[in-house]
Amino acid sequence: MDQEYQSFRVAPDGPITRIEVSTDEETGLKIVFWDDIEFHFPGTQRVMNGDIGIMPARDAKRRRYVLTNYLVDAREFPLKPCRPTP
Repeated sequence: MDQEYQSFRVAPDGPITRIEVSTDEETGLKIVFWDDIEFHFPGTQRVMNGDIGIMPARDAKRRRYVLTNYLVDAREFPLKPCRPTP
């Protein structure tokens, strides 16, 4: 199976960084672990889709993550402070 990635960026015109997507073992949902986001964007406290905050959730192991189905193409929609794309 091909690996999936979710792209993020800090500013509307900032460089795009692709982060590996994982699949939750219990639900099958596509997720990006918060630790992976913080690794690429140190100090990140939130992910925005326009003016909508994307809140991290926790899996059964208490790891924080964001669901990829809430994230859009960062090249078309300005996102703050980390810019997600599929």
